[in-house]
Amino acid sequence: MKTIKSFSIFVFVAVLLLSVSCRKEQKQLPDKPMPEAPELPPKSSFVMDYNGLPGTKIADEKGRANIGYAKFNVLFWNTVLIGNLAVPMAAFSESFRNQPQYLGTLEWLWSYEVIVSNKKYQAKLFGKKMGTDIEWKMYVSKEGAFVDFLWYEGVMDQSYQQIEWMIYESAANPIPFLTINYSADASNGKQSIRYTRAEEIVTEASYIEHGNLPGYDLDRYYTIYLQGDDKLTEIEWNYTYGNGRVKDPVHFKDTEWHCWDEQQLDVECP
Repeated sequence: MKTIKSFSIFVFVAVLLLSVSCRKEQKQLPDKPMPEAPELPPKSSFVMDYNGLPGTKIADEKGRANIGYAKFNVLFWNTVLIGNLAVPMAAFSESFRNQPQYLGTLEWLWSYEVIVSNKKYQAKLFGKKMGTDIEWKMYVSKEGAFVDFLWYEGVMDQSYQQIEWMIYESAANPIPFLTINYSADASNGKQSIRYTRAEEIVTEASYIEHGNLPGYDLDRYYTIYLQGDDKLTEIEWNYTYGNGRVKDPVHFKDTEWHCWDEQQLDVECP
């Protein structure tokens, strides 16, 4: 009986010591590292460069009709879209000046103020890792006007080479307004961005695309399509020297390229 009692005490003490030891080991375990926030999508995936063409003249200046017509088409799209894109583009650009807050479940929040045309907006950009993709949602508020309007959302792969955005028109009319498709090839440096669908003048199937073509003589381009007139305008130029060309069968009444030189003067195409 004494032996059984002694053995029971021994087992009890052993279990107690083991329990204390386990608790100490648990306390000594390092904290789980915080997940790394995703990098913000590149600005080039959202904001198209409307100022890529060389020179400053837009009108049909004497001797510079070809580049003048090319610039007119790019300006047309900029004019149609700028009113609806000013706030979302400014909110997107401002996100790069701020640090994210981790919310848990692989989701982060960038929260900040942005000023557009002397008006203050509160922006909240959410980024969430979803498998091999990252989902983005931008909510914008304006005091006395609207709260947490989902102005745009997007999905990109974690290689940052394919991104698609959907932009909504306004808080007063929150319908799909524009899609943005961005593509980049890390192996050769090629990039392109396409805006599709605008209201009123520009119909649903119309688009403007801008991109670069490293290694080509004419290494920049715009492609513009207006569905209503079935009108395709192709513009190509050399980013360094400024020479380029434009093709538009509806406008020029032919299928030929129409060129300009490094001084943006009209010339015969080679």
